[in-house]
Formats: sequence, C-alpha cells, structure tokens
Amino acid sequence: DEQVARLEQTMEGLGTDEAELHRLLEQNDLSTEQRAAIAARYAELHGGSLSEAVASELGGTDAERAAHAIEHDGQMDPAFMMYYAVTGMGTDEDLLRTTLQGMNSTQIAEMRATWEAEYADQYGADFDTTFAGELSGRDHFDIVEIGLRGEAQTDEERAEVLQMQYDYERGERSTAFGRGYMDALDAIGFSSSASQMERQHDRLEAMYDENGQLVAEPGEMERL
Repeated sequence: DEQVARLEQTMEGLGTDEAELHRLLEQNDLSTEQRAAIAARYAELHGGSLSEAVASELGGTDAERAAHAIEHDGQMDPAFMMYYAVTGMGTDEDLLRTTLQGMNSTQIAEMRATWEAEYADQYGADFDTTFAGELSGRDHFDIVEIGLRGEAQTDEERAEVLQMQYDYERGERSTAFGRGYMDALDAIGFSSSASQMERQHDRLEAMYDENGQLVAEPGEMERL
C-alpha cells in the first residue's frame, strides 16, 4: 500500500510529478511479483489498471518511458533512455551520463545498433550525428568522447582515458581561463582537482618505458 500511495501522490491534483513517477516505475529493487502486487492493489482501489492511469497522465515520450518501465519491470533500455534525453524542450545531460555509467564497449555497440534500428528514423538522425549536434563543450567531452568509449577494461584503455582527461583540463586542449581558475582555487585552499591531476599525470608518464610502452605493475593503474 505504501508504494501505491506514492504512485497516487504523483498523479494527484492539477499536475503530474513526472520525475517522481518515473523514479517509482523504474525502481530496480522490486521483484516481478512485487510489481504485480502493486499493480493489482492499484487496480483494486481505483477500478482501472495502473498502466491506463499512467497513460492518461502522460504524453509523448514520457508516456513511452512509463510504459516501457511497466512492461519491463523497471529495466530501461539504454537506447530508449538516450533517445528520451534528447527529445522534448532540451537535452537532459545528466540522464545521458547516468545511462552510460558502467556500460562497457560491447553494451555501447549494442545500444548504437538499437538506436539505428529503432530510433534513428524517429529522431531524424543516426546516433553519432545526434549526439555531436546535441552536445558541446564539457558535455560533449564527458558524454561523447569519454562516456561512449565504454568503461575502460584494460590498463592501456585506462591510461588513454586519463591522458584525454589531462589534455582537456590541463594540457593542449585546456584553456588559460580553465587552468587559471583551477590553480586559483588550489592557491586559496579550496578543494580542486588541479594538483591531484598534475600528480596523477606525472605518475602516469612514469609508467611508460623509453619505447613508449605501458609497463605499469598489476593494479597500479586502478590506484591512480
């Protein structure tokens, strides 16, 4: 009944709390049996299904997102979540980051394939064109250049990501303003990643031999 009450609250009054409704429907700590019991109790109290109630409250991609959550026990398809994040009034960069978190390169490839098969026509562009056009600056770097690589699995991949991050923040791709701002925060005692990033980069460079081969000890990259 507590879960039912929470769902009811999101749909009461003049407006719907879409964010909270999505959060409740996408909980991944509920079993299929628990979800069925919640839906049955909702139908018992309201004389109609939870799916119908949610559909009447939402429209567009919000309705699609809720229906997907109900149908798939809260397990959201990454390609759909990427599509959802770039439709509507603006791009939800936080949702893009959350969706990509923890995905490996194989999962990223599967997500790309799903986009091309199911969402490219709806959105009007292929995967790469979509996110190159939707994102810029820091968001483009974090999401497209780093996030879409997938989580690093080898020392070489970890080293490459660390070098990319250093170049963006402190190296050849950084700006004088950005470097100066980080240095100023360090100088007055505020927490900043400037000093840490410089030390990390020095340690990373020391892990390469004279031939440019990475010779890190087992587990050394994870400790950077």
